[in-house]
Amino acid sequence: MRPRRSIITGIACALALALTACGQRSEKTSPEPPDTKATTIDSCRFLTAAEIQAVQNSPITNSEGSSQPDPAFSVSQCVYTAADHNRSVSLTVTRKNQTLSSAREVKDLWRETFGEQKHAGESDAEKKESAGEEEGEKRAAPTKVTGVGEAAYWVGYQFGGALYVLHHDALIRLSLGGPDSKETKLEKSKTLAQKIISRL
Repeated sequence: MRPRRSIITGIACALALALTACGQRSEKTSPEPPDTKATTIDSCRFLTAAEIQAVQNSPITNSEGSSQPDPAFSVSQCVYTAADHNRSVSLTVTRKNQTLSSAREVKDLWRETFGEQKHAGESDAEKKESAGEEEGEKRAAPTKVTGVGEAAYWVGYQFGGALYVLHHDALIRLSLGGPDSKETKLEKSKTLAQKIISRL
């Protein structure tokens, strides 16, 4: 995993497509953008260092959160740095911006990202997301996952993958580093995702 690539890894590009209304407001008819700090999610509170160490077999030396204020969604990331840096974990949680009554629902974003899979390729939202990946990193078609949340997909990349989970009003993205196989990473991600869901 490459922990310092982007504040909002992977899901950021899907959000960029969905948030087409950003910056399109009139001085006369629209209020000032809401202060989203009060509703920003602290993603680092959803998992403990001990829980991550238990699945990654490496002590967690630091956790660092960041957020992306936005008119439609509240997006927060936590990067858990492992002693074995290769086994670090990235968590992103996306929720509706509760300060804006007209903000879009997270389920709308989910449907745009995963709900209209094309038989012979990616949806427009996924193509937008793929375009944001570093050159040379290929992305496989999402694989439906059962047994966690209301809906879930595993998205594989050339150098890893991520588990996306929809649960009520939250979209969770988990990416685990390390040399494990896709199957092992998926099971580990599901274990951690269940803990996150219990705390939403």
